[in-house]
Amino acid sequence: MSLLKKFMSLALCAVLTASLFLSSGVFMVSAKKSDFVVEGTVLVEYIGEDSEVVIPSDMGITEIGDYAFAWSWDITSVTVPDSVIKIGELTFVMCEGLEEIKIGAGNPAYSSVSGVLFNKAKTLLVRYPAGKPQVSYTIPNGVTAIGSYAFGGCAVLTNIVIPTGVQTIGVQAFYGCW
Repeated sequence: MSLLKKFMSLALCAVLTASLFLSSGVFMVSAKKSDFVVEGTVLVEYIGEDSEVVIPSDMGITEIGDYAFAWSWDITSVTVPDSVIKIGELTFVMCEGLEEIKIGAGNPAYSSVSGVLFNKAKTLLVRYPAGKPQVSYTIPNGVTAIGSYAFGGCAVLTNIVIPTGVQTIGVQAFYGCW
């Protein structure tokens, strides 16, 4: 009987420790390949439940399609592999919790600065994450275009400073900004 009690105590401790880590956000499980719906080399949908999503680099994904992460309220971060050379305009639409989009330095098409998505040359602001908590944002000098839906759904953002070099503003770039 004593051995059974020790085993049960250890099991209970393990469960409590795991729940503590999970509730504090310290413990994180990577997204599984089965969390991604891929057609050919296009990521068409994320169906997982992780808040911090890392797209696996060994899946051969070259494009993230429109709506792939759409309406994923709980996602706070997405890490894009270097293999991705195209991201759809509406990929992150209604991702109200998204605070950062991470791009590796080796990506030939995209870059990110403080979680904001740009083309590699940083002349096009592609997407400002809707969940960033800042109320003000200054678009960096050198940006000449703001992409379609780039600031879509950024309800917290109340002030955007646009440099004089910006020549093009895409369709509904500020849709849903209050």
